[in-house]
Amino acid sequence: MGKTPPDPLYTIKSNMASIHSILLRIADNKELIYASTENGKVHIWNLKTCREINIINIGSQPCLSVNYFNSNFITQEKCGNIKIWSEVENSCWILQVIVPLTYVGFCKFCLGPDSIICPEENSAVTIRSLKGDILEKNSFDKTKNNGNIMFLKYENILSEDFIFILFESGTLKVWKRGSAEVSELKLTDDCPMALDFDGQSRGIIGTSGSNLIEFYFIDKAKLSAGKSVPITNPGVSCVKIRPDKRIFIAGCWDGRLRFFSMKTLKLLAVLDQHQSCIQDVVFSISPVTSLKCKYLCVAGGQDKKITLWNLFD
Repeated sequence: MGKTPPDPLYTIKSNMASIHSILLRIADNKELIYASTENGKVHIWNLKTCREINIINIGSQPCLSVNYFNSNFITQEKCGNIKIWSEVENSCWILQVIVPLTYVGFCKFCLGPDSIICPEENSAVTIRSLKGDILEKNSFDKTKNNGNIMFLKYENILSEDFIFILFESGTLKVWKRGSAEVSELKLTDDCPMALDFDGQSRGIIGTSGSNLIEFYFIDKAKLSAGKSVPITNPGVSCVKIRPDKRIFIAGCWDGRLRFFSMKTLKLLAVLDQHQSCIQDVVFSISPVTSLKCKYLCVAGGQDKKITLWNLFD
């Protein structure tokens, strides 16, 4: 590794419960962080002042995910409900739609174009409208015991829509939307926990074991395994590739944030500001002017803290 990594730009500590998901919203002269938590709330923080501006009560169940799409906020609870909210003045939300899912677990929904991609019972995946209507469903091959769905990721590759699905068995499936075409490959014997893809041909998977797994998806059809990257302690809960595709970060069960080079897969830095499992990590897709940062990295975890980082910018 290189020189000793810097301290975080800022650490947010408050009365939040354990953090499940983080959303960065950098637009319309707003620079905000949304953190969904174990006690069913979304905390909203203003990056310009580093102060909390509102708390939204989502429900009594843990709020696993929060996202923003077409002027709506979308949340997911552990009980299976997806809720769609509109925003009014002063960062207040009004509930518009409740989409009940048949799935109960920790896999988070992901967003597609004008749609929500959801895990369902019996390891199926649905594509739903923003009103909750099922547009497409894939139950996959039920003769193969792949276990539960662990992670979903939507990608548009050369103008075609694909959904990456990680299964408990260590199998990655890639479903081409609008067709029955599914590519699949078993990549690990450990339980896969998270995935990110560079939008072209290369991705990274984090697992319950002591390795990160590189993979390739080529010609919109072919999956192949790449290198295995060892880490010191087992368990990766989230993986994110920076928008410029130069580095990626793994949020780990031991509370460490591990930065790697995408080109060489070399470990660049280990950040130890968190005391327990990292639950989510995100990069800004546009500069954050209040912090003079091109690619802000934000991490949150079970220790109820949010840390803000500017590394290798």
